Parts: sequence; structure tokens; C-alpha cells
Amino acid sequence: MKRVSSSLLLMLCLAAPMVSQEKKSAVESIVEAERAFARTSVKKGIRDSFIEFFAEDGINFQPHPTATREAFSKRQATPSPIVLDWHPITADVSRAGDLGYTTGPYTLTDSQANKLLKQGYYFSLWKKQSDGNWKVVLDCGIDTEKPATEKQFKAARPMKSKVFKAKVSPELVRQELLKVDGEFATLAKQAGAGKAYFSFVTDDVRVHRDGRLPILGAKALRAYLAEKRYGLTSEPIKAEVAASDDFGYTYGRYELQYEDSQETQKGYYVRTWKRDAQGKWKLVFDTTTILPKAEK
Repeated sequence: MKRVSSSLLLMLCLAAPMVSQEKKSAVESIVEAERAFARTSVKKGIRDSFIEFFAEDGINFQPHPTATREAFSKRQATPSPIVLDWHPITADVSRAGDLGYTTGPYTLTDSQANKLLKQGYYFSLWKKQSDGNWKVVLDCGIDTEKPATEKQFKAARPMKSKVFKAKVSPELVRQELLKVDGEFATLAKQAGAGKAYFSFVTDDVRVHRDGRLPILGAKALRAYLAEKRYGLTSEPIKAEVAASDDFGYTYGRYELQYEDSQETQKGYYVRTWKRDAQGKWKLVFDTTTILPKAEK
């Protein structure tokens, strides 16, 4: 028995670094896919790169959710001086290595006029396809007045979560995550956005909002929410989860009603979720796309 126990202990000790190495490799592969996407954008242009790197069912916001490959395929393939470039500064993937995200700063420039047109941060959700290649399934971004302050790539901090479940039903998990997203929405509507966020976020949550640099961490989020109080209503449209039952995302519609004015804001949200050590879904990334007033 002692020999069996020792062997089992050795296997368990070896398993942890193996999982860590597998996740590291998955992060490296998703980052390389993102960098290849950016290189193609600079070399071949926005249209061709988006057609090449998006999944068949991938979407971006124009400003509403749009089938990206279909939309870009309809555009005329003509040379353009407008250059979209970016690079990832953080990324995360599921334990199964089938679903993940990257984020980082982007610039949109007019190469002929040597003029910066826009800058900000992008957010891309990637899904591994049947051929083993990563493709973008959702992409959105925010504009910022100031250039990015983050430069060096750093993988998202791993969360202590439940062990890999090889035989979990993805559909049941997807429905569970939709329910959690709905619970977030209900709490926000009844008790306020702050109560909702701090019932679900992790300490190192990342929040992207148009017009400002990313909000990094729960402390910074608390300060941001104290700046302007608002009521928040939201409704999920879709959820997708990893085969490993530890990672997923939701996106849907939202509306803000500021308490100190009659101002409202409408748009779309994207939330990335991970399970914690107790198996509860926690919000690790939250970004929004605001609808122009004419689009509301």
C-alpha cells in the first residue's frame, strides 16, 4: 500500500506542472495567433486580415453584432492608406485550451498623411477550430484619449479552480453561465451596479470603458463606480463555455441610467467568466461597446 500511495503521490505532483505547462503552451499559441493577425492587418489590410482570422460565425460590433467575414467580404478589395495595428499585452485560456481571449492596445493611422486617427484597446475572444487553428469568435474595442500605458506582455493570473471535467455537458454549463449572467443583471437592477460587480468580480478584474484607460483591479473599479452612480439593466444574447468547465463568456445588451441626470447610455457588453476554487463563476473581464446616439 505504501508503494502504491507513493506512486500516486508522485503522479499527482507531476500532474500539476504538466497542466501548467499545457496552459502556458495554449497561452503562447493564442498570443502568436493574435500577433500573426496583427502582422497580416499591417501587410494585407484590415479587410483581408479579418476575413482570414475570424471564424465562420465570428462577430464584431459595427456597432451592432455583425457577422464579420460576411460583412468584410462585401467590401471592395482596394488598397487603403488606413493601417490598423495592435499587440497583445495579456491573454488567458481555458484548461482545455479551446477558448481564450487576448487584449492590448491598438492604433489606427493614415499612412499617407502620417496621422493617428484613433487609439485604444481591443478585446478578442478566440476559439480553437476542428483543424487546431485559433480563430476569433468575438471582437470589440474601446477608444482612449491617451496612449496605452501597458507595454510588456503578461499572462492573466491563473485562478484556483475545480479540476478539469472531461465529461461535463457543455450545453448544461452554457445554460448555467447564462443563468449567472442573469443573476448579475437582476442584482444590478435591484441593488445597483456596484453591488452586482462586487458580488461577482475577482480582485484582478479588468474593465474596459470608452474614453479612458483600462480599469485594472477591484480597487480601481470601486473608485470608478463611485465617480458616477448609475442604474444598470442588461440582457444576455449568447454564452459559450470551454470543454473544461472553467472558462466562458457572455455578451448582450445593456442600458445605463445615470442618477444625477437624465442621461442614458445603451450598447453591448461582453463579460468573461472563470470558476473559482469553490466552483462559482467569477467575472474577470468586462467591456462595453456604446451605441451612437443616432443608433439608439
